[in-house]
Amino acid sequence: MSPSQYQTSHDKNIKIPMRYGTTPRVDITRPEAESRFPVLLERTLYNKEIGSENAVGAAEYFASRGYVLIIQDVGGRFASEGDFYPFLGDGTGINRDGYDTVECLADQPWPNGRIGTIGGSHSGATQCRNALCRPPHLQAMFIRDS
Repeated sequence: MSPSQYQTSHDKNIKIPMRYGTTPRVDITRPEAESRFPVLLERTLYNKEIGSENAVGAAEYFASRGYVLIIQDVGGRFASEGDFYPFLGDGTGINRDGYDTVECLADQPWPNGRIGTIGGSHSGATQCRNALCRPPHLQAMFIRDS
């Protein structure tokens, strides 16, 4: 296991604008350093505050080792605006929330332009659907089966 290298900061309920006007919200955990880092993104319907990545301490673990971890409530769930329709905002449909999220994150001052996605169950399914629309900054996916 790699050693922890960074102190971390946490920002909650940051708005990410979508092409159709709603604003899902994300929690961001990142290294406290004047540098750019790769990003890991989980999009979940299970509540970003207590979702699977938080349950295992992934945010602090990855951020202290040089990654930015972002967990997003999908549209219409918990802190995010909009109406919830499973997978409507994913894939190649009119509302490409996954695509818009990846590309919006790539434009922030702290990522190095490389974004990966993580998660299982619904979060894994959102990754598969997001891959269909091929966001330019999406570099990797880690899909758990549960």
